[in-house]
Amino acid sequence: MARRKTYSLVALVIAAAIIVVYFVVSLRSASRTGDVTTESEVTSTSPAAPSATTSITFPPPKGSAAGASKDRAWQTLQEYLTRARAHDIAGLKELSYQQSAACADPEKKEACFGLMDDVVELGKLMKENDYVHVWEDGKQIILATAPVRNDSGGSPAVFRGFIYFVKGPSNVLKILYFDPAQGWFYTGGQTDPDFVNRRLNSMVLDTDQDGLTDEQELCTGSYLNESDCTHTDQAVRDTDGDGWWDGVEFYFKK
Repeated sequence: MARRKTYSLVALVIAAAIIVVYFVVSLRSASRTGDVTTESEVTSTSPAAPSATTSITFPPPKGSAAGASKDRAWQTLQEYLTRARAHDIAGLKELSYQQSAACADPEKKEACFGLMDDVVELGKLMKENDYVHVWEDGKQIILATAPVRNDSGGSPAVFRGFIYFVKGPSNVLKILYFDPAQGWFYTGGQTDPDFVNRRLNSMVLDTDQDGLTDEQELCTGSYLNESDCTHTDQAVRDTDGDGWWDGVEFYFKK
């Protein structure tokens, strides 16, 4: 048996999910997707992951990009956090692809400011060097960390960070969604290390690198009979051909 969820970083991840809902898009799942990244052993290099770690071996990726696109995306995130720190509601709206009316309500302004403060604290856990993968085309960018094996929660687990961006007019980047510690947990009875590694590997596999795991797209494993299953093609980034990757489209408001 396997299950996936997001590791609780005190209450910051929960608070961040709320603020991203307010300014970006509704959070639909306590855990999200990932993919394989490196053939070397992965240990705890991400500050968003819990402290005690073991290691796991993953096969190599299909490819990663870096450079100017990553720099520009990271600068957008930092400006987003700066505006959150300044309680600049209008400024955050400019950098968000989607937003609800919640933080536009003057009567809820103080509560909205508190959520911004929580996001700023969460942002301190996100380090640029950890986001070693950049997937991009003309409409979207996904930054992703390497997966980090961490069993400190009592079950074998892998954590990974993601930041989703959408390209607007004039190629301006807007933030769609971010989570520094999405998690996948193995809770079955097998104790053989090789078996557990293989199972965790299958849980985070993202063949087409669209931001959704194969299991979420195929409705298998922990996504069996779950509403978060997308019924999309795990080998095609844009199943419906509308220009948006399946993993990006997952976070669009319906």
